[in-house]
Amino acid sequence: MRGGTSLPAEGLVVTTTGKAFRYESGNMEGLSRLWDFSMREIVFAGSTSFVEEQRARVIDAVTALMGRWDLAFRLVSRLRHLIKVKEPV
Repeated sequence: MRGGTSLPAEGLVVTTTGKAFRYESGNMEGLSRLWDFSMREIVFAGSTSFVEEQRARVIDAVTALMGRWDLAFRLVSRLRHLIKVKEPV
């Protein structure tokens, strides 16, 4: 998508990767807190219902995957609330 275009009516899901860097002088003992790491983000754009449905679907898929791989995990969401925007008519 480019500037001046519209979102598809059904919504859009994209992923992106990036590097995070941090310096925590008092918290840098051992390898439990890395100075830099890669992260992947999943971005949902569309109606509130589309975003909520896609988010729930990804959470279910990741939870099932961790179970199949028999991995311990903790899923933490920092989502406090969805920002309400005007829905298309």
